Amino acid sequence: MATDYLSSLNVGSGLNTTQIIDALVAAEQEPQEALVNTQKDEATVSISSFGAVQQNLTDFETTLSALDGLTGMSVSQSGTSVDIELTDSSKVIEFSSSIGVSQVAEAHTLVFGGFASEGASVGSGTLTFEFGTWTNGSFTVNSNVIGGNVEIDSDADTLAEVKDAINAAGLNVTASILKQSDTNYALVLKSEEGADNALRISSAEGPADSNLYYLTNYDTKGTEAFNPADGLTVTETTTGVTGATAEIQSVAGFTASNISELNGKTLFFHDGTNKLSVEFTSTPADLNAVVTAITSASDYANMDFTVSAGTDALTLTYNSSDGNVELVDIGYLTAVETVTAVDAELTIDGVSVTRASNTITDLIDGVTLTLNNTTSSSETVSGDWNSDNALIALQVFVEQLNSSITSLKALTDRGSATSDPGALAGDPLASYLLKQLTSLTTQAIKGFGEETIYLTNFGVTTELDGSLTIDEDTFNSYFEQNPHYFAAITTSRVTTDTSLVSGSMSGTNYNPGTYAFEIDSASGEGTIDTDIIMTASGSSYVAASGDVQGLFLTTETGASSANIYVGRSLADTLQLFASEMLASGGDIEDKIDSLNEDVASYDEQLVSIATKMESIRARYVAQYAAMDALVAQLKSTETTITNMMESWKASLK
Repeated sequence: MATDYLSSLNVGSGLNTTQIIDALVAAEQEPQEALVNTQKDEATVSISSFGAVQQNLTDFETTLSALDGLTGMSVSQSGTSVDIELTDSSKVIEFSSSIGVSQVAEAHTLVFGGFASEGASVGSGTLTFEFGTWTNGSFTVNSNVIGGNVEIDSDADTLAEVKDAINAAGLNVTASILKQSDTNYALVLKSEEGADNALRISSAEGPADSNLYYLTNYDTKGTEAFNPADGLTVTETTTGVTGATAEIQSVAGFTASNISELNGKTLFFHDGTNKLSVEFTSTPADLNAVVTAITSASDYANMDFTVSAGTDALTLTYNSSDGNVELVDIGYLTAVETVTAVDAELTIDGVSVTRASNTITDLIDGVTLTLNNTTSSSETVSGDWNSDNALIALQVFVEQLNSSITSLKALTDRGSATSDPGALAGDPLASYLLKQLTSLTTQAIKGFGEETIYLTNFGVTTELDGSLTIDEDTFNSYFEQNPHYFAAITTSRVTTDTSLVSGSMSGTNYNPGTYAFEIDSASGEGTIDTDIIMTASGSSYVAASGDVQGLFLTTETGASSANIYVGRSLADTLQLFASEMLASGGDIEDKIDSLNEDVASYDEQLVSIATKMESIRARYVAQYAAMDALVAQLKSTETTITNMMESWKASLK
C-alpha cells in the first residue's frame, strides 16, 4: 500500500504527493533495474546453458570411455573347461589354439577340526606363515612370496577371532570356519593357487601351548597337525639331577586295547627341541613292537631320551646331564591337509605348459584363459575379427558425437528472421568447443601403422547440416581389408614391427606417430629417433621425456632396433579434449565461475539501485513537504486577506 507521506506530517496542498513521488522514483528506478535484470537473466541463462554443455561433455566422455577396447576382435571357446576373455584388444591378432588341461592348479588347504564352537579358545601366541613347496615332508621356502606373523592375544583367541586375525594380516591366506556338526567346528586355511604357494605354519610357543600349536604343520611334514591325546598321560617317575640322576618319565596309555588301535595312526613326540613321528601302517603285536617302531624311526637318534617298554606304558630315560626336564609332549598327529598345492598343467597346440594359477594371462597376448576343469579332449579357443561388433561401436561413437555437436550448434546459433538466437550465441568459448569437436573428427589419426588413418576411411562423412553419417558398404569394405586399423577409432595402443620388442604407454603426455628405436650394441643404451635417450633397466627401456614420454619398451634377446607405432585413438583424443574442458579450473568451470561472479555483481547493483532510490525518495518527500508547507502558509495568508476584505466590505454598508 502506498504511503501518504505528507498526510503523516499533518499538512497538505491538495496534491496527491504520494503518487507523484512514486512516479518520479519509478521513472528513475525501473529503467536501471530493467537493464541490470536483463544482464542478470542473460548470465543466468548462460550458466544454465554451460551446465548443459558440461553434462553433454560428461555423457560424451562416459560413452567414449566405454568404447575403449572395442576393436572388432571377438573371442570364443569350444568347451566349458577353459574360459577365454579378451583383456587387451590392442594386443590381439587373429588366432586359434588347441588347449588340453591335465591338471588344474590347486590352493593348499588345511582343515583344523575338533573345536566345539566358534567361541572355543584356540590359545594365544604368534603364528608364523611361510610359503613354498612341500616335497616328501621337506619344505623349500619360496623367496618370491613374503610371509609374516599373526599375533593372537589372550583376550581375543576364540576360533572366530583367530580367523579374523589371519584374514586381517594381509598374507594372501584365506581363513574361514566350517561347521561340520553342531559340536564340531573347523578352521579352514587356504593359500593362493600353485605348488610354490604351499603353507608352512609354525608357533613361536611350540607344543608348550598345545592348542595354538595344533594350528601348525611346521613339525609335521606339512600334512598333519599335533593333537594331544587324552588317553596318553605323561608322569615323572624319577626327577633328574644334573650329572647325577637321569630323568625318567612314564607315558601311560599303551594297553593291549590301545595298541590294537594304533594301525593308521602317527605317534608324535616333542622333547622341547627335537621331534619324532612314528607312523603305524599295521597293528603292532605288543608293546615291544611299539618300542621297536619308535627306536627304528629315522629321527629317534635326535631325541634326548631312550625308549623302553614298561607296564602298559612307555618308559623315557633321559641323559643324567639333562637334569630335571619338562614333561615330553606326546600325542597323535591328525591329518589336516585336504588339498595339496599343485600347479596347473596343460598343453597349447601340443606344447606342455605349467602355471601356478588357473587364471593365465601370458599364453596369448591380450587374452586371459581361466581353467575350470581337466579336459577329456582338447578344446579350441580362438579370436576373429567381427565387422558387426565394430560397426555397432562406430554407430555408438557417431551417435554420441552427433548429439554433442547438435547440442552445441543449437546453443551457439545466431538466429534468423524467423528464429531466436541460441542461449550462447556469440559466446567465444561455446564457439570454440563446437569448432574443436568438428575439426578433431577430420584430423589424421597417427601411430597405427605406416598408413595414416581418417574417420572417412571407415565410411563416416559429414552432411551439409554438420551431422555425421556412416556408409556401411564403405565401412565393411575397408574393415574387411584392414580390421586392425579400427583400433584407431576406439583404442590407443603401442605396437612394433618386430616380435622382439613390445611396448606400452603410461600417461597421456605424448605425441602419436611412428618412431625409430635403436639399441647401442656397445653400451646397451636405447634411443628414440636418435635424440631421445631412454632409461634402461635390464631388458626394459623407459622414456621419461620428449614426444614419447611414458613409453615403456621390453626387449627380447637379439633385439637391436624396431619401428615403434604410438597410436592415440580418435575416441581418446576427443575424451582428452572433453576431460580438459571439464577439469577443475578448466575453461568451462572458469566461465561458469565468471558468470556467477557477474550474477553476484548484478545483485549488488540492484541492492545499490534500491538504496539510491530510497535516498531519492526521501529527498522528494522533504522537497514536497517544504512545498506543501509553503502552499499552506500562502493559503493562510490568503484566508487572512480574504477575511480583512470581507470585514472592510461589511464596514462600507
